[in-house]
Amino acid sequence: MKTYTVRAERSGHWWALEAPAVPGLYSQARRLDQAEEMARDALSAMLEVPPDSFEVEIVPVLSPGTEQVLRARAAARADAERRREAVDREAALALTEDEGLTVRDAGKVMGLSFQRVSQLAAHTPSAGQELPEVKDELDKDQDDGFGRVENAAGSRTS
Repeated sequence: MKTYTVRAERSGHWWALEAPAVPGLYSQARRLDQAEEMARDALSAMLEVPPDSFEVEIVPVLSPGTEQVLRARAAARADAERRREAVDREAALALTEDEGLTVRDAGKVMGLSFQRVSQLAAHTPSAGQELPEVKDELDKDQDDGFGRVENAAGSRTS
């Protein structure tokens, strides 16, 4: 199925839509979530094909500064995901190996499926792949949910 890329550029209070692969195709939408429907209607009419016979990819055109911020956001999210994965792996190993829990019990404790705990506990990084450092995260003081904080030494404060 053919996919048409449609550029969406802000123009006043509207999004101006243009499909470079279809010269002369222009449309507009009030909100970005309406852009695909408007572009699909315009493409269907101009190409004289059914609206469900192709895909539409909307690409917002943003300023370089905004693009940079969005790239930084994506990088931060990816880093957070890597850290979460590493902490989950450490927790799965601690529960199954150190505490001797079954993967089902570890899953219950972690709020994950036993299958996921099994994957985490079995995962070892391949050669040259480094795990994110999680010791610092584990050493941080942890709130126990009752307004008390448990530090790395295991003592609680209110």
